[in-house]
Amino acid sequence: MAAGVRADVFAVTQFLLLTVTFVTTYFVSTSLDHVPQIFPYISDTGNNSPERCIFSILLAVYSLLTLICVYCRWKIVVNQTICTRVTSRINNAGLFFGVAAAVGVLIVGSFQEGSVLIVHLIGAGMAFFLGVVYMWLHSVLSHRLPAIKGSSTCLVFLRWNLTILATASGISFPVLAGIFEFYKDDPLQDVKMSDFRLSAASIEWGLAGFVTIYFLTFVAEFRHVRIGMPVIHTSKASSGFSAQNGNVPLEVRSEKM
Repeated sequence: MAAGVRADVFAVTQFLLLTVTFVTTYFVSTSLDHVPQIFPYISDTGNNSPERCIFSILLAVYSLLTLICVYCRWKIVVNQTICTRVTSRINNAGLFFGVAAAVGVLIVGSFQEGSVLIVHLIGAGMAFFLGVVYMWLHSVLSHRLPAIKGSSTCLVFLRWNLTILATASGISFPVLAGIFEFYKDDPLQDVKMSDFRLSAASIEWGLAGFVTIYFLTFVAEFRHVRIGMPVIHTSKASSGFSAQNGNVPLEVRSEKM
């Protein structure tokens, strides 16, 4: 399709937006002494005003961009002529987990840990852990479908490595964070526990980076895809149309990629 926007624009924007979000909220929160300057938890940088306002709105936009990228990747695999029943099921599962992870990001930005902790943790779990599942599924697809335009052996290798690193981070982060929360009030463990907190926070930042960079690897394939704007058709008013009824039915139809 000649018309439309290249899909790689959305993948690059997604990466840059999350970077801007984290950098902005980090500097605002640390400059106001809301969080420690050395590796605070990501959620802590968006827990207080005014940084939580920035955190919320930018993560909402990031969630939307993630949905677009997840759909584009799903559509690319669907259009492969060599796509088998197994790869089709993996691709559909990837669509489900990708959408769920994007919704998790939206929940994280909308429900700060200082306001509704349990909902915030559910959203973080969806964003991180379901995001890692998505990475595994699409690493398998990248391995099984090397003929996708823009794909390469190096790209598949990079995705596998990012997936393994994200998995290791996803396992170690809650363990270290849990140990810190359990022993943080023990006066005999102050020094040791501060090391656990620092390690957990560092790994959380790394995990977010691995997931984000993984989506950035889609640029190589998305550059060959264009996304068209929805085509909106308005139906003609019938002879019995009344000025009191100002609603004209609309048919919204998305162009095929």
